Amino acid sequence: GSQIVDAPAMERNEEHWPLDDAPRSHFWYLAHREKGTRFREKDLRERMYGYGFSYARMLPPEVFPTPEERESVIDSIYRRDFDGIIYGKVGPKQGCDPLPFFEELQEA
Repeated sequence: GSQIVDAPAMERNEEHWPLDDAPRSHFWYLAHREKGTRFREKDLRERMYGYGFSYARMLPPEVFPTPEERESVIDSIYRRDFDGIIYGKVGPKQGCDPLPFFEELQEA
């Protein structure tokens, strides 16, 4: 596949991302910076591990999903549309606890 579907999206957090009106991708830091963004690159880099050295801003925004694609993840799992499923940090009180869509993956 040529797309990255990060689901579920991050929950809106006014304290961390002021004025966001939609859920943000967990992989926001991988995409090229959007023109017209209200955040300065320096401010964004400060939110990245290691200031984003060597991994940030490598992908075009077009590879990220639309809200509709993100909402259809369960159907896509059952259709076996994905080449692979990758979880981030896995464990108690880490990013993927509980594992999203794990039951659906086992059923598919």
